[in-house]
Amino acid sequence: HIAANDIGFDVAIDAGAEIGEISSPTHAIKTARTGAGRATVTLSPNDRIPNRDFVLRYKVTGDRVRAGLALHRDETGGTFALLIHPPDSLRNVPRTAREMIFVIDCSGSMNGRPLDVAKRALVKCLKRLEPDDTFQILRFSDRVTMFEQGPVDATVQNVRRGIAFTERLSTDGGTELQQVVRMALDYPPSPGRMRIVSFLTDGFIGNDREVVAFARAHLGNARIFSFGVGSSVNRYLLEALARVGRGASAFITLDEATEIAADELYQRVEHPALTDLKIDWGGMGVVDVQPNPLPDLYLGRPVTVYGRFKGEGPTQVRISGRAGRQPFETSLEINLSEPAFRHSALPAVWARTKIAGLHDALIGSGDSREISDEVRLLSLRYGLLSEFTAFVAVDSLTRTAGEFGTTLVQPVSVPDGVQYSTTVERK
Repeated sequence: HIAANDIGFDVAIDAGAEIGEISSPTHAIKTARTGAGRATVTLSPNDRIPNRDFVLRYKVTGDRVRAGLALHRDETGGTFALLIHPPDSLRNVPRTAREMIFVIDCSGSMNGRPLDVAKRALVKCLKRLEPDDTFQILRFSDRVTMFEQGPVDATVQNVRRGIAFTERLSTDGGTELQQVVRMALDYPPSPGRMRIVSFLTDGFIGNDREVVAFARAHLGNARIFSFGVGSSVNRYLLEALARVGRGASAFITLDEATEIAADELYQRVEHPALTDLKIDWGGMGVVDVQPNPLPDLYLGRPVTVYGRFKGEGPTQVRISGRAGRQPFETSLEINLSEPAFRHSALPAVWARTKIAGLHDALIGSGDSREISDEVRLLSLRYGLLSEFTAFVAVDSLTRTAGEFGTTLVQPVSVPDGVQYSTTVERK
């Protein structure tokens, strides 16, 4: 059966920098350029079955740090979104040696295409290791299988053995993520190398908060990169792991070229980040900035900073940090009274980001009443779902089928690429 709930929508892009390529690896789209940094995207009428996440990608051009600011002001005050793009020149900055821990999900929900995509992506990453790197592969379902007892040198022979180990992987069992997170983070540190833990998974587990809390408590100096594999992944878990792990999250769909996607993903791990980000807000009068603290800025992965402001008139925003060992700085001249800058969705987007930060603060918190009350308040004020709220549609139509009505079973599409027999049917 195909559920009769097709969808359609339009997307407006305001990148704050010149836009290059626009694409979607998941759906057929139509695009129209409305300016150097603006475009509109429409979903094709022939691709509207909502059985997978919609992924939209665009690239901006340039060899320097670029930033754009969107503003909105209403009766509650001002809201802003600052988008910071990393420069392409990061590719030329020398990187330090890495200790790469690859964690690949082989549970039942990954059966078929998801595991095939994850394996091809992992093989591509193994081939890009440098001679002074070390690596380990951890395969997990309801148990963990190790490539070696610990990280090994990325010699030609070891990489070949790692590829052979990966190509033999198959699925079975459930998903026990916390055990493999412990193993990945508890290896003794390797002097002179940065530990990078990369997860390739759909994130279909039931104890998200416990896993994220454990990762935050045992992170040390490591970085966590989470790569969601599939058409409908657990974005909350993958993005939360990346936030607490000071890394980045990205997603590989089942319809895009795996080698190209793996290259883009590994570039974020391979190239140095812009670190120690600092923002001088000038006369904006900024409050409630999210995320807090500011994350590092990785190649191909812009950072969006949301917040509220009270200022008026012209001012300057300065952004600074470090690219490798070199300092960088850029600035924006803005007018907080400019009436053309009206983006009515910004307050709700800021509130959603604030709620995500509060959810992270709840993890491992002993006294959570004050935080949960703030989440409820934001959720109800801005009409957003949260862990503590739900919205119920009330039907005011007159009953015509007796006191209890008639129950009709409505078909819902299984996520594209996920096998019914290894997920829904097992329950």
